[in-house]
Amino acid sequence: MAASTDRALVATLSRASKAGLISVAEAAKALDLAPAAASIQLARLTRRGWLSRARRGLYVVLPLEATPGRSATTADPWLLAHQLFAPCYIGGWSAAEHWGLTEQLFRLTLVVTAANVRATNVGNLGHEFRLFRVPRSRLTDGIVMEWRGKERVAVSGMERTLVDCLRNPELCGGARHLAQLMQAYGESPKHNFAKLEAVAKHVGLGATWKRLGYFAEQLWPRETALLTEARKHITAGNSKLDPAVKGTGKLVTKWRLVVNRSEDDRAIIGPDMPDIWVKRSNSFDEARGADREFWLATSPEVRLAAVEELRQHWAQLKGISHEGLRRTVRVFQAPER
Repeated sequence: MAASTDRALVATLSRASKAGLISVAEAAKALDLAPAAASIQLARLTRRGWLSRARRGLYVVLPLEATPGRSATTADPWLLAHQLFAPCYIGGWSAAEHWGLTEQLFRLTLVVTAANVRATNVGNLGHEFRLFRVPRSRLTDGIVMEWRGKERVAVSGMERTLVDCLRNPELCGGARHLAQLMQAYGESPKHNFAKLEAVAKHVGLGATWKRLGYFAEQLWPRETALLTEARKHITAGNSKLDPAVKGTGKLVTKWRLVVNRSEDDRAIIGPDMPDIWVKRSNSFDEARGADREFWLATSPEVRLAAVEELRQHWAQLKGISHEGLRRTVRVFQAPER
C-alpha cells in the first residue's frame, strides 16, 4: 500500500519537475501542501530511494521504472546549473561550444553566476561545473534564452561570449583559445561586428578593448569602424594579453597590450609570431599533420593532461566510474651491494 502511494506521489512530482529537478516550493504546489509538509514528504521519499537530494531544497526525481536507491544523475548539466546557481547563465567555453566557435572539448560546464557561492569548481549529480562570480548587473546585456528539451535556459550570445572572454580570457581557457574563437567568429556567417561593438560598450573594460583591437587588427583589418571604436576606449596603463600567464612579453604600444605567452603556447596571434595555432587545412591529411606538429611541440605533461581530460569526458558520457591514469607502472628496488 505504501509503495503504491509513493509511486503516485513520485508520478505527480515527476510531472511537475523540470528535467527531473524539483524544488520544495514546486513540490508544495504540485502536492497542494504547505512548504513545511512538502519538505517532510520529499525527505521521506528520499530516504526510501525515490528521490535524490541535489542540494538543500532541490531534489532529483528518479524515473518510476528505476530501482529505488539507484544513483541519480541528470542528462543536461545546463538545466542542473540553472537550478543550482541561479541567477546565472551558461558562458565562456561552454557557450562557445554551443555556438560552434570551438571544437575543443571541456569537461567542466562554465557557469557565470551572481549567486553567493564560494567554490570555483563544483561537482553535483555526475556533472562538474566551473563557476565565475559576477555582480547581478552583469547578467543582462547579450544574454539569450535557448531551449534545452522543454525548458529554456540563459546562455551568453555569440557576441557576449566573445566580450566576456576578451574581458577575462580564463573563461575560454586562455588567450590561445581566445584567438581561435575570434577567428571562428569572423568566419561565421552569423557574425555581426556592429553588435559585437555594442555589447563591448555595455560590459567591456579598457583591457577588453585593448585585446579586441589587437585581435581585430590581425584578423579583420578591414573593419575600420570597429578598430576606430576600440582605439577610443583604450585606458591608461598596459594590460596583459593573458593575465593568467606569468612573465613578460612584447609590448604593443598601439594597443597598450603586453603580448605574453606560456612556454607551451605557440598560438598567440601576432605580427612577430608566425607560428599561428589557428590554421586552415586543405585536406584531412594536412590537418592531421598540423595536429601532430602541434602536440609534438608541447611538453609530455601537457600531452598527458590532455589525454586524461579526454578519458574523463568519455567516462562521463558513458556514465561509468573513472580512475586517473597511473603515473607509476612498477617500482624496482635496486639490490643492495
